[in-house]
Amino acid sequence: MKKITFSIILIAFASLIFAAAPTVTNLVVNPQTGHVMITYDLTADTACDVELRISADSQSFTIIPTAVAGDVSNVSPGVAKQIIWYPAADGMELGDNYKAMLIATDTQTTESGGFVLVPGGTYIRGSGEDAHNVTLAPFYIGKYEVTRAEYYALMDTGTHNPPYYGPDDNCPAYRASWYDTLVYCNERSMNEGLTPCYTINGSTNPADWSSLNYSVWNLALCNWAANGYRLPTEAEWEYAARGASNDPDYTYSGSNTIDDVAWYSGNSGGTTHIVGTKAPNALGLFDMNGNLREWCWDWWGSSTLWGNSENPTGPDSGSNRVHRGGHWNNGASFCTVAKRASDLPYSRDTDIGFRICRSNNSK
Repeated sequence: MKKITFSIILIAFASLIFAAAPTVTNLVVNPQTGHVMITYDLTADTACDVELRISADSQSFTIIPTAVAGDVSNVSPGVAKQIIWYPAADGMELGDNYKAMLIATDTQTTESGGFVLVPGGTYIRGSGEDAHNVTLAPFYIGKYEVTRAEYYALMDTGTHNPPYYGPDDNCPAYRASWYDTLVYCNERSMNEGLTPCYTINGSTNPADWSSLNYSVWNLALCNWAANGYRLPTEAEWEYAARGASNDPDYTYSGSNTIDDVAWYSGNSGGTTHIVGTKAPNALGLFDMNGNLREWCWDWWGSSTLWGNSENPTGPDSGSNRVHRGGHWNNGASFCTVAKRASDLPYSRDTDIGFRICRSNNSK
């Protein structure tokens, strides 16, 4: 029988909104006969939910052990915390090389229905000569990209079989155009009894939009005060990807090491992956880089046109709509939190998807 060994240990991803982020330090993993001993120190303002995750492929942390004891789940801050894991009881007695990750999440984080509250504040948007201050009001954003299952539950996908919109129900939905995202947002809003955000040709009902040409769709209006679902603005997307802070100023969303947080050309194997199998950023948001590039509301234009601004929503018109985050077939340089890109709003590709958000008055 092969002995389980651990080559790299990834630690301390926090999802905290209103207090200092919890941190995990002095992490030590000691494989022993029949079990693995994990010790760590936890610094936080209050008790945290501590979760152990394991990667068997050195890429995705999809294994959540159940045969664990000690300082997991609700854990008070302190030193010399201990977790004992019994791999054999989780069916993992064979293996060569595993990675372990601890996720410390503040239990007071404001979440509802898969959405995380992003606190309002000011951040430095962009990088280099394009950098400028942007101030945003609080908003809610989805922890994950919209999945194929969520997309199929509401959308008329015609005669296409499910792989047309993603290889698995829990993978992010792709081949959704920017126009499709407006339909999805309003359909979901109406389905849940919320006020739709988007109006096209005087109507918020997507059933009235199908016969309209693209020039009319391009005049879509967004009611920012509505409590329904919508796309994030480009500024909101980058602020959320940065964890609502430029400190630390990570290259990628939650890390300076792209393999920790993103599926991209260097590790994806040429396909999308199930959402949430990489580490989250400090807000608890997954796949903000890689997997699929994500549509934003804004027309494409220079990010510095408005200088230091408050709640910017982009140019009034244009030919392309912004997408952010890079995708499974992009190199690392295209998957940073600052990288900007765009596409025609009718584009439907296997590398583009979206996540949704709601204004702060929505909960």
